[in-house]
Amino acid sequence: MRVLGIETSCDETGIAVYDTQLGLRAHALHTQAALHRDYGGVVPELASRDHILRLLPLIDQVLDAAQLTRRDLDGVAYTEGPGLIGALLTGATLAKTLAWTLDIPALGVHHLEGHLLAPLLETPAPAFPFVALIVSGGHSLLMDVIGIGQYRLLGDTLDDAAGEAFDKTAKLLGLGYPGGPALARLAESGDPKAFKFARPMTDRPSLDFSFSGLKTQVLLATQRSAPEQYADIARGFEEAVVDTLVWKCLRALDETRRDRLVVAGGVGANARLRERLQLGLRKRGAQRVFPASGILHRQWRDDCPRRRLAPGCRRARGFSDPRHPPTRPRHPAPTHSAEHAMSLTTILIKNLRVDTVIGVYEHEKTAPQSLKLDLELRLDARRAAHTDALIDTVDYDQVCAAVREYGRSHQHELLERFTHELAGALMRRFPLRSLGLTAWKSIAGLLPAEIAVRVEMDRLALEQAQADEDRYND
Repeated sequence: MRVLGIETSCDETGIAVYDTQLGLRAHALHTQAALHRDYGGVVPELASRDHILRLLPLIDQVLDAAQLTRRDLDGVAYTEGPGLIGALLTGATLAKTLAWTLDIPALGVHHLEGHLLAPLLETPAPAFPFVALIVSGGHSLLMDVIGIGQYRLLGDTLDDAAGEAFDKTAKLLGLGYPGGPALARLAESGDPKAFKFARPMTDRPSLDFSFSGLKTQVLLATQRSAPEQYADIARGFEEAVVDTLVWKCLRALDETRRDRLVVAGGVGANARLRERLQLGLRKRGAQRVFPASGILHRQWRDDCPRRRLAPGCRRARGFSDPRHPPTRPRHPAPTHSAEHAMSLTTILIKNLRVDTVIGVYEHEKTAPQSLKLDLELRLDARRAAHTDALIDTVDYDQVCAAVREYGRSHQHELLERFTHELAGALMRRFPLRSLGLTAWKSIAGLLPAEIAVRVEMDRLALEQAQADEDRYND
Protein backbone atom coordinates (compact mmCIF):
# COMPACT_ATOMS: atom_id res chain seq x y z
CA MET A 1 0.00 0.00 0.00
CA ARG A 2 1.42 3.38 -1.05
CA VAL A 3 0.20 6.40 0.90
CA LEU A 4 0.81 10.03 -0.02
CA GLY A 5 1.05 12.21 3.06
CA ILE A 6 0.38 15.93 3.31
CA GLU A 7 1.34 17.97 6.37
CA THR A 8 0.37 21.64 6.71
CA SER A 9 -0.43 22.11 10.40
CA CYS A 10 1.73 25.20 10.95
CA ASP A 11 4.67 26.82 9.16
CA GLU A 12 6.19 23.92 7.24
CA THR A 13 4.90 22.09 4.17
CA GLY A 14 5.76 18.40 4.25
CA ILE A 15 5.08 15.77 1.59
CA ALA A 16 6.08 12.10 1.65
CA VAL A 17 5.25 8.73 0.13
CA TYR A 18 5.19 5.76 2.48
CA ASP A 19 4.97 2.15 1.32
CA THR A 20 3.78 -0.37 3.91
CA GLN A 21 6.08 -2.98 2.36
CA LEU A 22 9.14 -0.91 1.44
CA GLY A 23 8.98 1.88 3.99
CA LEU A 24 9.62 5.54 3.27
CA ARG A 25 10.00 6.03 -0.50
CA ALA A 26 10.62 9.79 -0.70
CA HIS A 27 9.89 12.99 1.19
CA ALA A 28 10.41 16.75 0.96
CA LEU A 29 10.01 19.68 3.32
CA HIS A 30 9.69 23.42 2.85
CA THR A 31 10.13 25.62 5.93
CA GLN A 32 8.69 29.12 6.29
CA ALA A 33 11.10 30.31 9.02
CA ALA A 34 12.48 33.12 6.87
CA LEU A 35 8.96 34.25 5.94
CA HIS A 36 7.91 34.72 9.59
CA ARG A 37 11.20 35.85 11.12
CA ASP A 38 10.50 39.58 10.80
CA TYR A 39 7.23 39.16 12.73
CA GLY A 40 8.74 37.23 15.64
CA GLY A 41 6.33 34.32 15.17
CA VAL A 42 4.03 32.54 12.75
CA VAL A 43 1.48 34.71 10.90
CA PRO A 44 -1.40 32.28 10.11
CA GLU A 45 -2.56 34.00 6.91
CA LEU A 46 0.94 34.09 5.45
CA ALA A 47 1.45 30.45 6.41
CA SER A 48 -1.73 29.37 4.62
CA ARG A 49 -0.89 31.27 1.44
CA ASP A 50 2.61 29.82 1.34
CA HIS A 51 1.25 26.27 1.72
CA ILE A 52 -0.96 26.85 -1.34
CA LEU A 53 2.10 27.88 -3.36
CA ARG A 54 4.24 24.93 -2.28
CA LEU A 55 1.92 21.92 -2.14
CA LEU A 56 1.57 20.84 -5.78
CA PRO A 57 5.25 21.39 -6.72
CA LEU A 58 6.35 19.40 -3.66
CA ILE A 59 3.95 16.55 -4.48
CA ASP A 60 5.33 16.33 -8.03
CA GLN A 61 8.90 16.44 -6.66
CA VAL A 62 8.27 13.61 -4.19
CA LEU A 63 6.45 11.40 -6.71
CA ASP A 64 9.28 11.86 -9.20
CA ALA A 65 11.83 10.93 -6.53
CA ALA A 66 9.85 7.80 -5.68
CA GLN A 67 9.44 6.97 -9.39
CA LEU A 68 5.66 6.89 -9.00
CA THR A 69 2.65 8.61 -10.55
CA ARG A 70 -0.54 9.71 -8.83
CA ARG A 71 -2.29 6.62 -10.23
CA ASP A 72 0.13 4.43 -8.24
CA LEU A 73 -1.20 5.76 -4.94
CA ASP A 74 -3.53 3.71 -2.76
CA GLY A 75 -4.47 6.46 -0.30
CA VAL A 76 -3.90 10.05 0.75
CA ALA A 77 -3.28 11.12 4.34
CA TYR A 78 -3.36 14.62 5.74
CA THR A 79 -3.00 16.27 9.13
CA GLU A 80 -6.47 16.99 10.48
CA GLY A 81 -5.26 18.75 13.63
CA PRO A 82 -4.36 20.20 15.96
CA GLY A 83 -2.85 23.19 14.16
CA LEU A 84 -3.68 26.51 12.50
CA ILE A 85 -7.12 26.25 10.92
CA GLY A 86 -6.21 27.96 7.65
CA ALA A 87 -3.02 25.96 7.25
CA LEU A 88 -4.85 22.70 8.00
CA LEU A 89 -7.54 23.48 5.45
CA THR A 90 -5.03 23.88 2.62
CA GLY A 91 -3.66 20.37 3.12
CA ALA A 92 -7.04 18.78 3.87
CA THR A 93 -8.70 20.30 0.80
CA LEU A 94 -5.95 19.14 -1.53
CA ALA A 95 -5.89 15.67 0.04
CA LYS A 96 -9.65 15.19 -0.31
CA THR A 97 -9.58 16.49 -3.89
CA LEU A 98 -6.81 14.09 -4.89
CA ALA A 99 -8.56 11.19 -3.18
CA TRP A 100 -11.84 11.98 -4.95
CA THR A 101 -10.26 12.32 -8.39
CA LEU A 102 -8.22 9.13 -7.97
CA ASP A 103 -11.06 7.20 -6.30
CA ILE A 104 -8.90 6.25 -3.32
CA PRO A 105 -9.45 6.76 0.44
CA ALA A 106 -8.41 9.88 2.33
CA LEU A 107 -7.41 9.59 5.98
CA GLY A 108 -7.10 12.38 8.52
CA VAL A 109 -4.20 11.86 10.90
CA HIS A 110 -3.89 13.30 14.38
CA HIS A 111 -0.87 15.59 14.56
CA LEU A 112 0.32 13.99 17.79
CA GLU A 113 -0.23 10.42 16.61
CA GLY A 114 2.33 11.17 13.92
CA HIS A 115 4.79 12.03 16.66
CA LEU A 116 3.93 8.89 18.61
CA LEU A 117 4.56 6.59 15.64
CA ALA A 118 7.50 8.43 14.07
CA PRO A 119 10.07 6.36 16.03
CA LEU A 120 8.96 3.31 14.03
CA LEU A 121 10.92 4.82 11.12
CA GLU A 122 14.15 4.39 13.08
CA THR A 123 16.40 1.35 12.70
CA PRO A 124 15.91 -0.57 14.85
CA ALA A 125 12.39 0.58 15.64
CA PRO A 126 11.42 0.58 19.34
CA ALA A 127 9.14 -2.23 20.43
CA PHE A 128 5.78 -1.59 22.05
CA PRO A 129 4.92 -0.66 24.73
CA PHE A 130 6.77 2.56 25.59
CA VAL A 131 6.27 5.94 27.21
CA ALA A 132 6.44 8.86 24.76
CA LEU A 133 7.38 12.43 25.64
CA ILE A 134 6.09 14.81 22.96
CA VAL A 135 7.63 18.28 23.17
CA SER A 136 6.66 20.01 19.95
CA GLY A 137 5.51 23.61 19.51
CA GLY A 138 2.36 24.08 21.56
CA HIS A 139 2.38 20.55 22.99
CA SER A 140 4.11 18.99 25.96
CA LEU A 141 2.59 15.68 26.93
CA LEU A 142 3.34 12.17 28.10
CA MET A 143 1.63 9.16 26.54
CA ASP A 144 1.64 5.48 27.37
CA VAL A 145 1.88 3.86 23.92
CA ILE A 146 0.68 0.25 24.10
CA GLY A 147 0.43 -0.30 20.34
CA ILE A 148 -0.90 1.27 17.15
CA GLY A 149 -4.19 2.94 18.04
CA GLN A 150 -3.73 2.15 21.77
CA TYR A 151 -2.69 5.27 23.67
CA ARG A 152 -3.27 6.49 27.19
CA LEU A 153 -2.71 10.12 28.14
CA LEU A 154 -0.52 10.45 31.24
CA GLY A 155 0.10 14.20 31.33
CA ASP A 156 -0.89 17.17 29.15
CA THR A 157 -0.16 20.87 28.71
CA LEU A 158 -2.21 23.12 31.00
CA ASP A 159 -1.04 26.45 29.53
CA ASP A 160 2.31 27.17 27.86
CA ALA A 161 4.15 24.14 26.49
CA ALA A 162 7.93 23.76 26.68
CA GLY A 163 8.40 24.77 23.03
CA GLU A 164 6.26 27.88 23.49
CA ALA A 165 8.18 28.78 26.62
CA PHE A 166 11.49 28.47 24.74
CA ASP A 167 10.28 30.72 21.89
CA LYS A 168 8.72 33.33 24.20
CA THR A 169 11.75 33.41 26.48
CA ALA A 170 14.01 33.79 23.45
CA LYS A 171 11.92 36.76 22.36
CA LEU A 172 12.28 38.32 25.84
CA LEU A 173 16.04 37.96 25.46
CA GLY A 174 16.01 39.52 21.98
CA LEU A 175 16.98 36.33 20.16
CA GLY A 176 14.39 36.44 17.40
CA TYR A 177 12.40 33.60 15.78
CA PRO A 178 12.64 30.64 15.88
CA GLY A 179 14.07 31.10 19.35
CA GLY A 180 14.57 27.63 20.79
CA PRO A 181 17.92 26.75 19.14
CA ALA A 182 19.23 30.32 19.66
CA LEU A 183 18.36 30.22 23.36
CA ALA A 184 20.09 26.85 23.77
CA ARG A 185 23.25 28.26 22.16
CA LEU A 186 23.20 31.30 24.44
CA ALA A 187 22.66 29.09 27.50
CA GLU A 188 25.89 27.20 26.78
CA SER A 189 27.89 30.21 28.02
CA GLY A 190 25.66 30.87 31.05
CA ASP A 191 26.17 30.05 34.73
CA PRO A 192 23.56 27.50 35.91
CA LYS A 193 23.79 28.80 39.49
CA ALA A 194 23.25 32.49 38.73
CA PHE A 195 19.44 32.26 38.41
CA LYS A 196 17.35 29.62 40.16
CA PHE A 197 13.92 29.38 38.56
CA ALA A 198 11.00 27.22 39.67
CA ARG A 199 10.49 23.66 38.45
CA PRO A 200 6.76 23.88 37.66
CA MET A 201 4.46 21.25 39.17
CA THR A 202 7.22 18.95 40.43
CA ASP A 203 5.95 19.35 43.99
CA ARG A 204 2.85 17.25 43.28
CA PRO A 205 2.18 13.81 41.78
CA SER A 206 0.54 15.14 38.59
CA LEU A 207 2.26 14.49 35.24
CA ASP A 208 0.73 17.61 33.62
CA PHE A 209 2.91 20.48 32.38
CA SER A 210 2.66 24.22 33.04
CA PHE A 211 5.35 26.67 31.93
CA SER A 212 3.50 30.01 31.93
CA GLY A 213 4.66 30.87 35.45
CA LEU A 214 8.26 30.07 34.54
CA LYS A 215 7.99 32.43 31.57
CA THR A 216 6.78 35.18 33.94
CA GLN A 217 9.74 34.54 36.24
CA VAL A 218 12.08 35.01 33.30
CA LEU A 219 10.32 38.25 32.34
CA LEU A 220 10.85 39.64 35.85
CA ALA A 221 14.48 38.51 35.82
CA THR A 222 15.18 40.25 32.50
CA GLN A 223 13.64 43.48 33.81
CA ARG A 224 16.05 43.44 36.76
CA SER A 225 19.14 42.36 34.84
CA ALA A 226 21.63 43.82 32.38
CA PRO A 227 22.01 42.28 28.90
CA GLU A 228 25.36 40.86 30.04
CA GLN A 229 23.39 38.51 32.32
CA TYR A 230 21.09 37.18 29.61
CA ALA A 231 23.25 34.09 29.07
CA ASP A 232 22.86 33.24 32.77
CA ILE A 233 19.09 33.76 32.52
CA ALA A 234 18.95 31.52 29.45
CA ARG A 235 20.90 28.81 31.27
CA GLY A 236 18.72 29.06 34.37
CA PHE A 237 15.58 28.82 32.25
CA GLU A 238 16.90 25.86 30.26
CA GLU A 239 17.86 24.03 33.46
CA ALA A 240 14.36 24.59 34.89
CA VAL A 241 12.62 23.24 31.78
CA VAL A 242 14.96 20.28 31.46
CA ASP A 243 14.66 19.37 35.15
CA THR A 244 10.88 19.48 34.89
CA LEU A 245 10.73 17.33 31.75
CA VAL A 246 13.18 14.78 33.15
CA TRP A 247 11.31 14.54 36.46
CA LYS A 248 8.00 13.95 34.69
CA CYS A 249 9.49 11.35 32.33
CA LEU A 250 11.08 9.33 35.10
CA ARG A 251 7.89 9.42 37.13
CA ALA A 252 5.85 8.31 34.11
CA LEU A 253 8.19 5.34 33.58
CA ASP A 254 7.91 4.51 37.26
CA GLU A 255 4.12 4.66 37.28
CA THR A 256 3.65 2.64 34.09
CA ARG A 257 6.51 0.24 34.83
CA ARG A 258 7.83 0.73 31.31
CA ASP A 259 11.52 0.38 30.46
CA ARG A 260 11.51 2.41 27.23
CA LEU A 261 11.18 6.17 26.67
CA VAL A 262 10.70 7.77 23.25
CA VAL A 263 11.23 11.52 22.84
CA ALA A 264 9.63 13.29 19.88
CA GLY A 265 9.30 16.91 18.83
CA GLY A 266 11.61 19.86 18.36
CA VAL A 267 12.56 20.36 22.02
CA GLY A 268 13.74 16.74 21.98
CA ALA A 269 16.78 17.96 20.02
CA ASN A 270 17.95 20.05 23.01
CA ALA A 271 21.40 18.77 23.99
CA ARG A 272 20.94 19.41 27.71
CA LEU A 273 17.65 17.51 27.76
CA ARG A 274 19.23 14.55 25.98
CA GLU A 275 22.16 14.52 28.38
CA ARG A 276 19.99 14.58 31.51
CA LEU A 277 17.54 11.97 30.18
CA GLN A 278 20.37 9.65 29.20
CA LEU A 279 21.80 9.92 32.71
CA GLY A 280 18.47 9.30 34.42
CA LEU A 281 17.50 6.40 32.15
CA ARG A 282 20.92 4.77 32.41
CA LYS A 283 20.56 4.66 36.19
CA ARG A 284 17.25 2.83 35.75
CA GLY A 285 18.51 0.52 33.02
CA ALA A 286 15.84 1.93 30.68
CA GLN A 287 16.11 2.29 26.90
CA ARG A 288 15.76 5.66 25.20
CA VAL A 289 14.97 6.68 21.63
CA PHE A 290 15.72 10.27 20.61
CA PRO A 291 14.99 12.10 17.37
CA ALA A 292 17.67 12.07 14.71
CA SER A 293 19.86 15.17 14.56
CA GLY A 294 20.70 17.85 12.00
CA ILE A 295 18.74 18.31 8.79
CA LEU A 296 17.52 14.73 8.84
CA HIS A 297 16.18 15.32 12.35
CA ARG A 298 14.18 18.31 11.19
CA GLN A 299 12.61 16.41 8.33
CA TRP A 300 12.07 13.31 10.45
CA ARG A 301 10.42 14.89 13.42
CA ASP A 302 8.48 17.78 12.01
CA ASP A 303 6.48 17.08 8.96
CA CYS A 304 7.38 14.52 6.38
CA PRO A 305 7.48 10.82 7.02
CA ARG A 306 5.83 10.60 10.41
CA ARG A 307 2.37 11.56 9.11
CA ARG A 308 2.75 8.99 6.37
CA LEU A 309 3.67 6.17 8.70
CA ALA A 310 0.60 6.64 10.90
CA PRO A 311 -2.03 6.11 8.19
CA GLY A 312 -0.08 3.26 6.64
CA CYS A 313 0.07 1.42 9.96
CA ARG A 314 -3.51 2.23 10.89
CA ARG A 315 -4.94 1.10 7.55
CA ALA A 316 -2.87 -2.07 7.70
CA ARG A 317 -4.37 -2.72 11.15
CA GLY A 318 -7.91 -2.12 9.94
CA PHE A 319 -8.40 1.54 10.90
CA SER A 320 -9.96 3.61 8.13
CA ASP A 321 -11.68 6.92 7.64
CA PRO A 322 -14.05 6.69 4.64
CA ARG A 323 -15.96 9.87 5.51
CA HIS A 324 -13.04 12.24 4.99
CA PRO A 325 -13.16 13.93 8.44
CA PRO A 326 -12.88 17.72 8.74
CA THR A 327 -9.88 19.53 10.10
CA ARG A 328 -9.72 19.98 13.86
CA PRO A 329 -7.50 22.89 14.93
CA ARG A 330 -7.97 22.04 18.63
CA HIS A 331 -7.87 18.26 18.35
CA PRO A 332 -7.67 16.49 21.75
CA ALA A 333 -4.76 14.14 22.30
CA PRO A 334 -5.39 10.61 20.91
CA THR A 335 -6.31 8.18 23.68
CA HIS A 336 -7.59 4.64 23.36
CA SER A 337 -7.75 1.37 25.26
CA ALA A 338 -8.69 2.24 28.84
CA GLU A 339 -8.18 -1.41 29.79
CA HIS A 340 -4.47 -0.75 29.97
CA ALA A 341 -4.87 2.03 32.56
CA MET A 342 -2.36 1.98 35.38
CA SER A 343 -3.64 0.79 38.74
CA LEU A 344 -2.13 2.27 41.91
CA THR A 345 -3.20 0.71 45.20
CA THR A 346 -3.49 2.74 48.40
CA ILE A 347 -2.97 0.83 51.65
CA LEU A 348 -4.39 2.61 54.71
CA ILE A 349 -2.96 1.95 58.17
CA LYS A 350 -5.14 3.76 60.72
CA ASN A 351 -4.65 4.63 64.42
CA LEU A 352 -1.14 3.22 64.72
CA ARG A 353 0.23 4.03 68.18
CA VAL A 354 3.92 4.96 68.48
CA ASP A 355 5.86 5.80 71.64
CA THR A 356 8.61 8.37 71.15
CA VAL A 357 10.34 11.20 72.98
CA ILE A 358 9.16 14.46 71.45
CA GLY A 359 8.74 18.06 72.62
CA VAL A 360 10.49 21.33 73.35
CA TYR A 361 9.91 21.44 77.10
CA GLU A 362 12.07 19.68 79.66
CA HIS A 363 9.27 17.54 81.06
CA GLU A 364 8.56 16.28 77.51
CA LYS A 365 12.16 15.14 77.05
CA THR A 366 12.22 12.81 80.04
CA ALA A 367 9.60 10.25 79.03
CA PRO A 368 8.15 8.97 75.76
CA GLN A 369 4.72 10.11 74.60
CA SER A 370 2.16 8.16 72.62
CA LEU A 371 1.48 9.50 69.12
CA LYS A 372 -1.31 8.39 66.82
CA LEU A 373 -0.42 7.88 63.15
CA ASP A 374 -2.39 7.35 59.93
CA LEU A 375 -0.43 6.09 56.91
CA GLU A 376 -1.41 5.99 53.25
CA LEU A 377 0.99 3.74 51.32
CA ARG A 378 0.64 4.04 47.55
CA LEU A 379 2.19 1.38 45.32
CA ASP A 380 1.59 -0.58 42.13
CA ALA A 381 0.01 -3.81 43.37
CA ARG A 382 -1.17 -5.20 40.02
CA ARG A 383 1.26 -8.09 40.20
CA ALA A 384 0.20 -8.94 43.76
CA ALA A 385 -3.43 -8.97 42.62
CA HIS A 386 -2.54 -11.74 40.17
CA THR A 387 -0.02 -13.75 42.20
CA ASP A 388 -1.61 -13.33 45.65
CA ALA A 389 1.97 -13.36 46.98
CA LEU A 390 3.29 -11.18 49.79
CA ILE A 391 6.59 -10.70 47.96
CA ASP A 392 4.79 -8.60 45.32
CA THR A 393 3.45 -6.01 47.75
CA VAL A 394 4.38 -4.38 51.07
CA ASP A 395 4.39 -6.36 54.33
CA TYR A 396 2.12 -4.25 56.55
CA ASP A 397 3.51 -5.79 59.73
CA GLN A 398 7.03 -4.78 58.69
CA VAL A 399 5.85 -1.22 58.03
CA CYS A 400 4.27 -0.99 61.50
CA ALA A 401 7.37 -2.51 63.10
CA ALA A 402 9.60 -0.01 61.25
CA VAL A 403 7.47 2.91 62.45
CA ARG A 404 7.61 1.75 66.09
CA GLU A 405 11.36 1.12 65.89
CA TYR A 406 11.90 4.63 64.51
CA GLY A 407 9.91 6.09 67.41
CA ARG A 408 11.97 4.19 69.99
CA SER A 409 15.35 5.10 68.45
CA HIS A 410 14.81 8.79 67.61
CA GLN A 411 14.11 11.95 69.58
CA HIS A 412 12.73 15.19 68.15
CA GLU A 413 11.53 18.51 69.41
CA LEU A 414 8.99 19.24 66.67
CA LEU A 415 6.22 17.05 65.30
CA GLU A 416 6.95 18.48 61.83
CA ARG A 417 10.50 17.11 61.91
CA PHE A 418 9.31 13.74 63.23
CA THR A 419 6.79 13.24 60.40
CA HIS A 420 9.18 14.28 57.62
CA GLU A 421 12.06 12.15 58.88
CA LEU A 422 9.82 9.13 59.44
CA ALA A 423 8.26 9.48 55.97
CA GLY A 424 11.71 9.64 54.39
CA ALA A 425 12.85 6.55 56.30
CA LEU A 426 9.81 4.58 55.12
CA MET A 427 10.28 5.69 51.48
CA ARG A 428 13.90 4.56 51.57
CA ARG A 429 13.08 1.16 53.07
CA PHE A 430 9.93 0.13 51.19
CA PRO A 431 9.08 0.16 47.43
CA LEU A 432 6.43 2.88 47.67
CA ARG A 433 5.47 5.28 44.85
CA SER A 434 4.31 7.87 47.35
CA LEU A 435 3.34 8.15 50.98
CA GLY A 436 0.88 10.16 53.06
CA LEU A 437 1.57 10.38 56.80
CA THR A 438 -0.49 12.15 59.48
CA ALA A 439 0.67 12.30 63.11
CA TRP A 440 -1.40 13.45 66.11
CA LYS A 441 0.06 14.63 69.41
CA SER A 442 -1.83 15.56 72.60
CA ILE A 443 -1.00 18.93 74.11
CA ALA A 444 -1.68 19.92 77.70
CA GLY A 445 -2.90 23.27 78.91
CA LEU A 446 -6.00 25.07 80.04
CA LEU A 447 -7.83 23.51 77.10
CA PRO A 448 -6.32 20.09 76.34
CA ALA A 449 -6.34 19.37 72.63
CA GLU A 450 -4.54 17.58 69.81
CA ILE A 451 -2.33 18.92 67.07
CA ALA A 452 -1.79 17.09 63.78
CA VAL A 453 0.88 17.33 61.09
CA ARG A 454 0.52 15.75 57.65
CA VAL A 455 3.24 15.17 55.06
CA GLU A 456 3.00 13.92 51.45
CA MET A 457 6.14 12.41 49.95
CA ASP A 458 6.76 11.27 46.35
CA ARG A 459 9.68 9.06 45.37
CA LEU A 460 10.69 10.87 42.19
CA ALA A 461 10.38 14.25 43.89
CA LEU A 462 12.79 13.00 46.54
CA GLU A 463 15.23 11.75 43.91
CA GLN A 464 15.01 14.99 41.95
CA ALA A 465 15.56 17.09 45.09
CA GLN A 466 18.60 14.98 45.97
CA ALA A 467 19.97 15.28 42.44
CA ASP A 468 19.49 19.07 42.51
CA GLU A 469 21.25 19.30 45.86
CA ASP A 470 24.16 17.17 44.66
CA ARG A 471 24.48 19.20 41.45
CA TYR A 472 24.50 22.57 43.17
CA ASN A 473 26.93 21.34 45.83
CA ASP A 474 29.45 20.25 43.18
